Amino acid sequence: MTLTIRARIALTFALLAALLTVSGVLGFISTQKANSANRDTYRNKLAESTAIDNAEIYIARTRLVLDRVALHPEASTVPDQLDRASGFFRNSDEWWSKFQQMPHEPDELPLIAKTTGHRTAMRDAVAAFTRALQAGDKETADNIAMTQLSDLYSKMSAANNEVKKHLYENAKTRYEEAESNFYLFSTVSAVMVVLGLVAAGLGWVMLRRAIMNPLNYALESLQDISAGNLSKPVRAQRNDEMGLLLESIEKTRKELGNVTGSVRSGSESVSVATREIAAGMIDLSARTEEQAASLQETAASMNELTSAVKQNTDNARTGSDLAHTAANVATRGSEMVQRVVDTMSEIEGSSRKIDTAVTQMDEVTQQNAALVEQVTAAAQALDTQSSKLSSTVQVFRVA
Repeated sequence: MTLTIRARIALTFALLAALLTVSGVLGFISTQKANSANRDTYRNKLAESTAIDNAEIYIARTRLVLDRVALHPEASTVPDQLDRASGFFRNSDEWWSKFQQMPHEPDELPLIAKTTGHRTAMRDAVAAFTRALQAGDKETADNIAMTQLSDLYSKMSAANNEVKKHLYENAKTRYEEAESNFYLFSTVSAVMVVLGLVAAGLGWVMLRRAIMNPLNYALESLQDISAGNLSKPVRAQRNDEMGLLLESIEKTRKELGNVTGSVRSGSESVSVATREIAAGMIDLSARTEEQAASLQETAASMNELTSAVKQNTDNARTGSDLAHTAANVATRGSEMVQRVVDTMSEIEGSSRKIDTAVTQMDEVTQQNAALVEQVTAAAQALDTQSSKLSSTVQVFRVA
């Protein structure tokens, strides 16, 4: 199956568009995953760690303030210190509430439940410690401070650290996944770029073979035709648009060759005919000149005959005069002489008519000679034009 040039171009651009689309989609997915990992690290893991730390810090500050109150229960600042400790305690609860409201991964929930239990125990102990200080029960307050708070705080802090460590590991896993996806998508994108370059190169070769080579061949064929070489056939071995172009050029070459051959044959025929016409006109001119010379000789002979007739007429008249003097002797001879005189007069009139006719024939002969010269000049001009046309057609070389 032979693809047309339009189909080849469409296929090439479709392949390049597909590679570009795949590269763009992979780049978008890679960017989205990296952005998701960064967002999860910043909004979730970092925020969760911050919330746990703030909740732990505020409960530690609450314990610190309460420890000062326990050391100086008689100080005037005890009510203010207790209020301050209550504020820190509320801040700790608020930060822990924020942490619990944040999204968590399934593997984080058991650890969060464990640290929530330790925090609840620590919170209950701090609340009992606060109530004992508010009630002035120093013994209970000292017992809680010495036997419960330190151990509960250590367990809560260890549980918090375990949760933060797990959050860090999850963030690290997400980062490694994002980095792995980045390298994967980068590799795939590089492969797509290479494939795109290869496809572009193959498309260039294919289009060059489909367009440039036949187009150069068509230009060479047209240059041969414009130079007059019609003997070189144009071979179209394709079934696409360039093949149709080459077939059209070959058809044009053949038609131009036929026209050139016809013009050449016609010009040769015209040249032969003009030569024959010129030869005929020259022969006719020679014959006309011979006829004119004969007419001139005839006219001279008629002039001589006319002169002789006039002389005979004069002699006849003289004889008539002589005959009148001898009328008595030869009346009959006088009549015969009179007849001779009359006949001579008629001959003189006829000779004048012949002279007029000869003059007219001479004029006609001269006109014919002029016409012969004009026809001969026209034939020569036609022969010249035919020679020029034949020379022009000779430029084209027909097989």
